[in-house]
Amino acid sequence: MSIATRSANNQPNAQIAPQLDRAIHHIAALGSACVLLVGRWSFDRLNLPNLDLSWVPSLRALGVFFLALISIFYATKKPRLASLPFIFPLIAFLAWMALTSLWSTQSGRSVEKLGDVAILGLFLISFYQLTIRIGVESFLTLFARYFFLLLGFLAVSALLNLNFADDNIVGPGNRKVFVLGSGPNVFGRNMALLTFFLLIQMRKGWLTVLSIGVAGISSFLVLLSGSRGALLELIIGLLLTLFFMKRSVFLRIAIPPLLLLPLASTAIYQDLMESHAASDGESSAEQPDKRSLWQQTADVQMNRVVYHTVENFHDSSRTDLIASAFYLGLDNPIAGVGLGGYEWENPAKTVTLHYPHNLVAEAWAEGGGIGLLLLLVVGIGFARRFLPTIHSSWGFLSAGVVVSGIFSMLSGDIYDSRVLFCFALAWMFQHDSRMHSKLEGKADQWNVI
Repeated sequence: MSIATRSANNQPNAQIAPQLDRAIHHIAALGSACVLLVGRWSFDRLNLPNLDLSWVPSLRALGVFFLALISIFYATKKPRLASLPFIFPLIAFLAWMALTSLWSTQSGRSVEKLGDVAILGLFLISFYQLTIRIGVESFLTLFARYFFLLLGFLAVSALLNLNFADDNIVGPGNRKVFVLGSGPNVFGRNMALLTFFLLIQMRKGWLTVLSIGVAGISSFLVLLSGSRGALLELIIGLLLTLFFMKRSVFLRIAIPPLLLLPLASTAIYQDLMESHAASDGESSAEQPDKRSLWQQTADVQMNRVVYHTVENFHDSSRTDLIASAFYLGLDNPIAGVGLGGYEWENPAKTVTLHYPHNLVAEAWAEGGGIGLLLLLVVGIGFARRFLPTIHSSWGFLSAGVVVSGIFSMLSGDIYDSRVLFCFALAWMFQHDSRMHSKLEGKADQWNVI
């Protein structure tokens, strides 16, 4: 699997003005990053008074359609700078899952999910075309930077919407901030990605302190989300980042406690305020009974990790969901029950879930043995290149693959795996570009994004 460059004789004659070209590059990179974060948002969720927006296409569909138009424009104006065979098994898997909608046992759900798969496939093809037309290094660098900026805006928005005056900051009134990230699990994953980006991109001097400090804030938001999956992603990603980063051993050992410093400082501040109030003559009864963010976040983790995992194991029905998918796939082991055909109703009959929160289980249940085989071809093909080079290629794309890979095994459905597919595609582009550069005898100028 290698980069193939077209000859100059095959290049289109049409030229694009340099300034317009650069502007389109930025728009395409920003649009691609937005698609990964938008989720299933639609315009009608803006809740604007006296304005019906239900007829307007969803944000994701509109964004992907716009990206597709840009990629078509570039296909007629720019040469194909590189090709990547990895896209073909990936699209083959999505195409098969779309085809299974023809025999789905849930026709209504299959139509909705078919739209998800179509949007995901169109996005990946557009992302692929934009990369091979614009250039691997330039486009992926822009894409990573815009994705990082969006993650930063997401973190700032969450902090601005948190009511820090609330005695229970993680109560129902404040958990609405996680809706900005499509729920606690997705929000926690995004904040974990922000943490790793900041640590991987650390520079020397005072920027090191700044990066660790901001990474501490995003780590705090992961802990505050209460998502055990996000916590697992944070721990594994952090261990790999600390092991692979080319910094002093002392700094790598110091980073984990330093990440907790912004959160721990809230407990110090709370103690100082109570001491100041006591010195002014206030009685303990007059002092407000308010816990610090450190104490409240510790309570969240104590409840989720210690009580609901160690003492009273509760996996949020993940075992039942995956077991249900396994037996459902056995009913039709060749072609599955069809796209959108999965359905699980908990014994208490209080909620019905339409995906098993595991990409492999979903591929087996709805796509059967063929769907599972195609997904394994994608996964094994990627792993054969990723695992042997993980140390030398560790960067934001690598961290994104690991974090979103863990997420796809614990949360979300096939559309929620768009981050995994996109980062895997981007990593393969970067890997093949580096290998091609070395084979050509050129200086290795590819930055580990």
